[in-house]
Amino acid sequence: MRIVIQRVSHASVTIDGVCKSAIEKGLMILVGIEEADNQEDADWLCKKVIGLRVFDDENGVMNKSILEAEGNILVVSQFTLFASYKKGNRPSYIRAARPETAIPLYEYFCNELSIALGREVGTGEFGADMKVELLNNGPVTICMDSKTKNNMTLEEAQKEVDRWIKTYGVRYFSELTNMAVLTEEVGELARIMHVNMVTNPSRRAKNATLQTRWPMCFGYSSASPTRQV
Repeated sequence: MRIVIQRVSHASVTIDGVCKSAIEKGLMILVGIEEADNQEDADWLCKKVIGLRVFDDENGVMNKSILEAEGNILVVSQFTLFASYKKGNRPSYIRAARPETAIPLYEYFCNELSIALGREVGTGEFGADMKVELLNNGPVTICMDSKTKNNMTLEEAQKEVDRWIKTYGVRYFSELTNMAVLTEEVGELARIMHVNMVTNPSRRAKNATLQTRWPMCFGYSSASPTRQV
């Protein structure tokens, strides 16, 4: 679920020449929904929007939320936020959710925002041809995607690695795994040495000493000089 938030002095949406919704100072929000989105995504974004401090305080610093600034919110559905433009020049919107998925989630998002804000938010009409007007104050424009809510920063990732090392140590594999890898490597070395001994007569005498010291590496047991099958 993606949204584009703009701090506005005023904003409105008109459908068929009739003003559907209009607000003064507040936030104008475009909302895009994909098939994988659910109410958890909407709840996370709602919490972010309400707590976002982008309004000026008494010192002219952006330090107030929409609640503290007593602003309003206008929410307009915008499936083009999921445009795919990698191939060709005509965008594809295949990632955008179908109406049966998008409409209930859009309405849920608007309703949750209204509850959190303490008053009804303005809305457009899903799927309609809308004319949106706004005056961006700042400008202040912020994009959010609910699918990034669990992404780690580099600093957070490093802290997680440090915590893991302190808990489990620096070993990446267990002792049994290391032993299995070592055994496999020794076996491969023995195979190569045996092939060289058989195919190169000049090396037989030199390898005879190795056979005596490490008979198992060449496929011989200590009890019998006959090669084991």
